[in-house]
Amino acid sequence: MRAQRPGDILVVDTDEYFLNDIAGLLRKLGHRVETATSSHTAGLLLEKSFFDIVACAFRLPDQRGTRLCHFIKSSEKHNATFVALVLDLSLDTSEGEKVFKEHFSIEQREYDAFAPDDIILKPIRSVALAGRLLNLLRMKRYRQECQLSIKSLQLVACGIEEQLPANEKHGQRLALLAFDLGAALQCDDYALGSLEKAAYLHDIGMAVVPGAIVSKKGLLSPQEALLMQAHTLRGWQMCQPVSGLRAALGIIRCHHERLDGSGYPDQKSGDDIPRLAQIFAIPHIYDALRSPRHQRAAMNDEQARKVLADEVNAGYWNEECYRAFVNDVLPMLPEKLKHAKLDWPV
Repeated sequence: MRAQRPGDILVVDTDEYFLNDIAGLLRKLGHRVETATSSHTAGLLLEKSFFDIVACAFRLPDQRGTRLCHFIKSSEKHNATFVALVLDLSLDTSEGEKVFKEHFSIEQREYDAFAPDDIILKPIRSVALAGRLLNLLRMKRYRQECQLSIKSLQLVACGIEEQLPANEKHGQRLALLAFDLGAALQCDDYALGSLEKAAYLHDIGMAVVPGAIVSKKGLLSPQEALLMQAHTLRGWQMCQPVSGLRAALGIIRCHHERLDGSGYPDQKSGDDIPRLAQIFAIPHIYDALRSPRHQRAAMNDEQARKVLADEVNAGYWNEECYRAFVNDVLPMLPEKLKHAKLDWPV
């Protein structure tokens, strides 16, 4: 079956018979394939063109394949390219084990942030190798679709934010605050990314709240308050189909929940509230306090800290997260906001 959406694939290996075999197979399936026998030649091809997938051998005549992987992953031009590292264990057993151990004990640690997307062991049949590379291509396309969906939702969220002057740059500030707090609490990269995404998307459900309620200057009626609170559920529903937002969904739905069960929309309490939502709540409240509202002026740092501390003592928010926020995030915050040009709204 020919490819419906052909990919651009670069295969780098010293075995020309292997190169011709895999390249011929992939071309028959409709893909554009380039080959190279050295890292230098591969670099020249990368200068001239973009590739969806690069499959490179671990052993190349001029440098290890992990260095080519590092070059691709650290390049602004090519960092979206998926890399498969091919380890040849058809060498004598002891040499093959040595290569394998060298890669994982040295190269992988050295380039952990720029690791390959797949590791393929030779000997492997050309058909099986082609299947692995095409699976990588499908994964790359899938991630691209997720990223486009997230960007579309972020544009909607930014449009909502722009309609409310008091929320100017709210998402950008919150992304910085939530990311730094997550890092202080030793969250992994996936969790940090989810906190950052939720910062931009947590209020996207406001898109279905009537504008007259959102911009109302007086107190909301009970009916209006229920409609306003529904933005958490609406936002959760809007983002639910995007698999790349799976971990952020709990934040979007639960960012107004309180540990004592007095929040909304589900009146969850304690550990029933997702950990990331508990983390997110602290910078979310702080940013809201530092921004003007219809019923009050913006607070300064000292005032916002006092309100937060009182609410932590009342059992609303996670004390560990609050302490980390005060001790590890706030001291550097003025300089970071200044550098990022994210001043508080007035």
